[in-house]
Amino acid sequence: MPFNDLSESINKLEKEGEALWIEEEIDWDLEVGGILRMSAKAGLPAPLFRKVKGCPEESGHGAV
Repeated sequence: MPFNDLSESINKLEKEGEALWIEEEIDWDLEVGGILRMSAKAGLPAPLFRKVKGCPEESGHGAV
């Protein structure tokens, strides 16, 4: 089923328990790739990042 926007896909992940919100500030250049790689390899829920260094914080779901 296609989604109309990113918010819909995040809502679906959350509903199915397949989203893991990372609350700590992370570095987009040094940490995001490693976290994504380790999560995929371990079969963990999709990591979603609320605070990415250098990115403005938005209302709603936060940074992804």
